[in-house]
Amino acid sequence: FDTKVDLTPQLLGRITDAAENVVAVKEFSGDVRRVWQIHHYAPRIEVMVGADDVLLELSTGGVCGWIAGFPNALPKESVELYNLCISGKYSEAKPIYAAVHNLFNWDSRKEFIQAIKLAMDAVGRYGGPTRLPRLPLPPADLAQCKKDIETTQDSLLSKKNEAYEKSVIIAELKNEILSLKNEILSLKNDMSEYENHIDFGGIAESGTSNIFGFSKLQNAKTGSKTSKRRA
Repeated sequence: FDTKVDLTPQLLGRITDAAENVVAVKEFSGDVRRVWQIHHYAPRIEVMVGADDVLLELSTGGVCGWIAGFPNALPKESVELYNLCISGKYSEAKPIYAAVHNLFNWDSRKEFIQAIKLAMDAVGRYGGPTRLPRLPLPPADLAQCKKDIETTQDSLLSKKNEAYEKSVIIAELKNEILSLKNEILSLKNDMSEYENHIDFGGIAESGTSNIFGFSKLQNAKTGSKTSKRRA
């Protein structure tokens, strides 16, 4: 624990009972079971994720926010990850979480400031050197942190490429579906014109027959009157 003071769920319960102005707690003990215990012993207060490498796990227990470090270096990816976790879309969040987790794990170490600044420098956001009393990372830690940053960048880039390829495939499928819909519509129009042509022919024949029949009837009536007059 960075603060060296462990606010246990039981202690939080006592504090929240005694102090109404305590409304939330930053949970960064690293024990993902704590979120459930805090909700049990201190149900009145909200829980906020306090470490980057437990975001997904704590979100399953109900959280209202995230006090984070590495979004300074990876803001877009972090916001996407947070929104997916809060929405319960864990299957979509899992690949992103896996890609960034080794790097996010530095947020739970005492060298988290140096690691975050180093990651910011790596992505062109300028983290700069740490201020005293913090010192630069030792060579071994520096090498490992750079490796984790590089691995994370490669993984995220690979996922972006996969997402782009999928979007291209989806766009092509949509175009094919649209083309098929247009072909079907064209066939329907052709069928409709063909059916109208057949119906029109039938009506025309029927009409001719009626006209002829009407003419014969008129001729018969006319002939009958003429015969009477002659008589």
